[in-house]
Amino acid sequence: MGLNKILCGHFLPIFCQISVPSRFGRADDTKRPGVAAIFFLQPPGSPFSAQATFGTGINTTGIEKICMGKIPGNVLLCISLAALLVLALSCAGCTSGQPEGAQSGDTVHVTYTLKLEDGTVFESNVNGTPLAVEVGSGKVIPGFDEALVGMSPGQTKTATIPPEKAYGVHRSELVSEISTLQGVESFWNLRESGLLQPYMKPGFDSTFIWQNPEDGRIGYVTFSNITDTTMTVDENHPLAGKTLIYEITMLDIVTPETSSP
Repeated sequence: MGLNKILCGHFLPIFCQISVPSRFGRADDTKRPGVAAIFFLQPPGSPFSAQATFGTGINTTGIEKICMGKIPGNVLLCISLAALLVLALSCAGCTSGQPEGAQSGDTVHVTYTLKLEDGTVFESNVNGTPLAVEVGSGKVIPGFDEALVGMSPGQTKTATIPPEKAYGVHRSELVSEISTLQGVESFWNLRESGLLQPYMKPGFDSTFIWQNPEDGRIGYVTFSNITDTTMTVDENHPLAGKTLIYEITMLDIVTPETSSP
């Protein structure tokens, strides 16, 4: 049984009245040594429950006397202060296990700035609409989701997220070389049908978002190494293989309790 459980759950220390020398009590206590008794109050049905009589004959159910004797006043004072300190620390430990800040299932509103390792600002919503995220829902990249756990309203943190917890590693099988004629033809067919749009991010002028006409899935394509005869087509996500640096500020937390009518 752990100390916190003993002090905070199963037992509750109770300190009876203390009699100490005159500098701490009445004048007629001068010649009387301090008397102390320490008891544990135990829950009903405890195998340790007992009856004990103490003080002026008060009969108290569920209290077990564990220590009683005559102790000099200065020693008694030190013991009492130490016992109270232990009680305060142990009770503080009873709540220390409770999670703080945003937890899985909470909806939070955040602003963020995303930078690449070279310092390029990829995107930011600091001066725009806050992002609403349900923590743990998997609707954002894993590293961003993990960074939100434990954050409190008003807190700002910087999270460096490796590719494995962002948009994955760069996959060579998604890179191919095709004829320039074929590439240009496919490009204009998709463009005219509205299935191909510029990516519109700094440093990605040759990257486009496209929608597969067969199943409607969204993909990315980057054209490079264009010559008269061939061109390279990369269908990895533009941020694949990149370490991302997010500066996140949490604005508020909407827990299930606070969001209910």
